[in-house]
Amino acid sequence: MKLLAAGSNSHHQLNGSVNDLRSFEVLAPASESESGPGNLDIGLLYASWSTTTLLHATQLINFGHQPWSAKSPHTTRSPIGDHNGLIGYLDNEGRIWCLYADPRNLSARQPPLTLVNDDPDAPQIGHFALANNGKVALSFKQAPNGRLAHIVEFAGLDAFKGWYLDPSDPAKAPEAHHMLPGQPVQLIANTATFLLLMADGEVYSWGDPRYRTLGRSIVGDAMPAGTPGVINALGGMKVSKIACGGWLGAALCDQALYIWGSTLPSKDNEIKVLTELGPDELELVDFGVESIDIIDVSVGDNHIATVSTDGRLFVIGDNAYGQLGIGEQVFSDDWVEVPSVEHALRVQCGPQSTFVWVNANYNRISRRAASVLASPKSPRVSCATVEYAATSFLPHTLSMRDSIE
Repeated sequence: MKLLAAGSNSHHQLNGSVNDLRSFEVLAPASESESGPGNLDIGLLYASWSTTTLLHATQLINFGHQPWSAKSPHTTRSPIGDHNGLIGYLDNEGRIWCLYADPRNLSARQPPLTLVNDDPDAPQIGHFALANNGKVALSFKQAPNGRLAHIVEFAGLDAFKGWYLDPSDPAKAPEAHHMLPGQPVQLIANTATFLLLMADGEVYSWGDPRYRTLGRSIVGDAMPAGTPGVINALGGMKVSKIACGGWLGAALCDQALYIWGSTLPSKDNEIKVLTELGPDELELVDFGVESIDIIDVSVGDNHIATVSTDGRLFVIGDNAYGQLGIGEQVFSDDWVEVPSVEHALRVQCGPQSTFVWVNANYNRISRRAASVLASPKSPRVSCATVEYAATSFLPHTLSMRDSIE
């Protein structure tokens, strides 16, 4: 496989220049060899607005405003990070590892990675999510036959660490504790909302209800915004993956894509189909006359990218930094196929970037790309309205908006 990237590059997080990548290029940061990591079967552990953290075998490589490399101590699961970059991650044994933070500059993180709590009796964590507003949600590790999930919340990372180091102290108890039937598969967060996918395909949401980001009602008999509630529009379907970022959410079900929420309130442009939705409605993505089956989806702060079964990449939303990979167009309010990408296998979005894994044997800029990108308008496919949304798949990794496994 090869890893391609497009989007914000002001801190050299995608390559050695400071120019944003407005079309997809092989990810080859300046400090790498001529072949570049794009020629390796690598994972993207975390992407922020100024850093990119790659995972290759047992090596972590961080590019951007604070470059470093380090050996990854254990198999990584849910990455933990914020707008400054990677903070740490959850390993397969349910332990939290964190980078060293300079007390004089807590955003200046660097190796080594150390266990937050090396006590063998420390709580074992199953899933971990950090929202952009600083709130934390986690699930506890369950036995294979476990049928009841315990989800707890903390006001912030410091509050979580205080409890994690001394869980017996009642003064450090979580601010919320939820018990839900089943086993969690993914727990992720966007700006101010948590999404939880259970093994039976049910999706729960809770948090800030603004901008339709919960995808469900919070009035009448419905669960209040601060309590996990089932997204009823997804009921009866087997959701296989969820994704979120900014105020957007997505879910993948039987190769159909559903989206909900809103583009960032500060932005002038909007994704057209989302503006017509009610608070409990989702959009079933329709690519027009052509039947498109979706295998992967990811969500950035203000854009969505998805991969079809035949290896095509479709994008929508903000392109201010080139994150859609469609040239100079600033925003696409409808779905666009990216002509320069073929044989795509999976996709992952950073806040203002997009990463695509392609089959290395077929990785090339297609012959139609140059003429299409040079034209005033990229070809687009129509997107009809219904209700429902999309989900995300990630390699060995995940960003803060796709912090699953």
